[in-house]
Amino acid sequence: MLNWLPVTIVVLLFATSLVFAQPACLPESVFVTNVMAQFPVTDLGYIDDVLTACIYERADDPYVDKLIGCWTVNAMTGVLGPSAAKRIPGHGRRAALDGNSCIDGYCVPPLPENPDTVKTFFATSTDGAHAAILTPDRLYVFATSNKAKVTEIELNKPGAPDNTNLGNEAFGFLYSGDTLFVFGADAGPFIGAWVFKEDGSRAGRVSAPTGADSEAFNVFFGGYGILGRDKVALADAGLQNMTIVTGANAAKQSTKRSTSYAPCTKDEFGKWTRFETVHNDACRRTLDAKYKPYIDVSPLQLPSGDIITALSGPAQGNLAVLKPADLTEKYRLKLVRCP
Repeated sequence: MLNWLPVTIVVLLFATSLVFAQPACLPESVFVTNVMAQFPVTDLGYIDDVLTACIYERADDPYVDKLIGCWTVNAMTGVLGPSAAKRIPGHGRRAALDGNSCIDGYCVPPLPENPDTVKTFFATSTDGAHAAILTPDRLYVFATSNKAKVTEIELNKPGAPDNTNLGNEAFGFLYSGDTLFVFGADAGPFIGAWVFKEDGSRAGRVSAPTGADSEAFNVFFGGYGILGRDKVALADAGLQNMTIVTGANAAKQSTKRSTSYAPCTKDEFGKWTRFETVHNDACRRTLDAKYKPYIDVSPLQLPSGDIITALSGPAQGNLAVLKPADLTEKYRLKLVRCP
């Protein structure tokens, strides 16, 4: 049937059919840890209403996140497809300033330190109208229509209420609608979230599920993601609890995951959440099975109302679909790994 076609076209058609016949798969680099024993991290989101996963290598150089790749994901089967995406909207990732103090044409004033040794983060908003660059002391918001700066927010502003000042090293951010969640880290180990509106107003720090304003919600060994329209989800160590923040820190809903850390003692589990060594073999097996997979979660709500998240540690390369009522797993999706 193809005798009339030039040989080169026949070869190209055959090669193309082979490419599309191969299932999309995760490369080996997704399963390799860095010198800090950290796996690459996954962002989940919707791009043109299609569930998409972008995976980033946390390089030994701590100032950039290297994109490994993006894939479309079938939430029922885990089948992967090709995606031309470079980032998930709303998710801030570490990106280096160029020689003109710019990222993708969005520019900030020259930093006082060598920009090669300063952590800077970049994201577009989920609605696509704005972009933002996070520096150690400021958050710059730009209009995507002309890349002009529209807001400059001091992370630690003299005279501002204490709970609205970051007080920690800027660690990353989410940009959901017109609201920005800036994460700050210290050696606690601790990572908290502070909320700002893109007009510069300050909505304060996200508090722990206890509701005590003096106690911050700690996402170290946990994670965060844009759950849905105007909703951001924060998870503590090993996803013991999830707090959903609606809008600019105005309404919060907390859910405890239905699981137990026995045979670990409370002290042993506390050591693990502080990144300390646990010597009890039976306890470590429980941590590996029930809690380590929930480090670096990226929760996202599916149209069904269920929550899907990437897993890590011993479950790297898997996704879990959770019941929103108690966060128990409905099923796991093992994504195809390249040969």
